Amino acid sequence: MPSRRGEGREPGRLETSRKHLFGSMGVLGEASNSVIAGCLLARGPDYKPVIDVAPDWESYDFEPINVDNEADKAYFEAALAWDLEIDGKKWADGKNIQAAAAIGGVQIETVPDFKLYVDNKKPEYLAKFPLGKIPGFEAQSGINLSETFAIARYIAKFAKNYPLMGSTPEEAAQVDQWISFGEAEVFTNVRIINNLLNGNLPYNKAIDNFYRERNTRALKYLESHLATRTFLITERITLADISIASILKSGFSWLIGASERATIPNTVRFYETVANQPVIKAIWGELIYVDKSPQY
Repeated sequence: MPSRRGEGREPGRLETSRKHLFGSMGVLGEASNSVIAGCLLARGPDYKPVIDVAPDWESYDFEPINVDNEADKAYFEAALAWDLEIDGKKWADGKNIQAAAAIGGVQIETVPDFKLYVDNKKPEYLAKFPLGKIPGFEAQSGINLSETFAIARYIAKFAKNYPLMGSTPEEAAQVDQWISFGEAEVFTNVRIINNLLNGNLPYNKAIDNFYRERNTRALKYLESHLATRTFLITERITLADISIASILKSGFSWLIGASERATIPNTVRFYETVANQPVIKAIWGELIYVDKSPQY
C-alpha cells in the first residue's frame, strides 16, 4: 500500500477516488497565496488507476514517499496531524475562537508550535484537559476550558467592541439558540457525511441520504430567516453569526456544491458578509467553494 504525497495549485477535488484512498489533504496558506497538499495511502503498488478516475487529477502533482526516509516520514506525520507546512504556508482551519476574539477586541495568546496528536497527549496537557481535546483554553482566572463553542462564549463575554452575546437577555438566548442550531442541525450532518465518505464509518446510502436531507432542511430554514436580515439577530455581528459562518465555511469548502448554493443565495450572502469582515478575513483567509458535492 504505497504512500503518495499530492500537491496542487488549483482548487481541484479527488472526490471519485475517495473510496479507494485514506489520508489527509488540506488547504495551506491564506487568501490567494495558498496550496492544496497532503498525503494519501492507495491500494496496491500502482496509484494511477486510483487517481485518474477523478476528472481533475491533472490538477495535482504526485510522488511516492518512503517512510523509512526521515524527511518523508516527517511530511507524512505532519499531513496526518494537520500540521503540514510548505514554503511558509501552514494548515488552514476555521479558527472560530480567534475570529470571535478579533471582532470583540479580546487579546488571546496561542501556542504557535503546538503539534496535534503529539502535544495534546503529553501529561502536562492531559493534567489540564483530561480527554486531550483540542482546542484547550487556559483563562487568566485559572479555569481550563475545552469545546470550541464554550470557549468562544467565554471570550465573547469580554468583548470590548461588540456585544457578541447580544445586549438583552432575549438576544443572548437567541445567540445560544443559533449556536445550538448550527452544531446540531448543520455541523453534525456535515461531520457524519464526511465520516461516511472517508470510511471512518461503514458506508450506508440510506444514512448518507438521511443526513443530506437533514442538512438541506436546515439550510432552507436558515435561508428563510436571512431573507430579510443581514445578520441573524441584530444589526451587528454576534457570536451566533461567527459560529454559523464558521460551520458554513467548512460545508461550502467540500460538501455543499454550486447547485446547492444557488438555492440559498441569502445564506451565501450572509456567509460572505461575515467572512469578509477585515479582522475575520485576516484569520480565515480565502473563501473556498467546492464545485460539486462529493458522492460515494
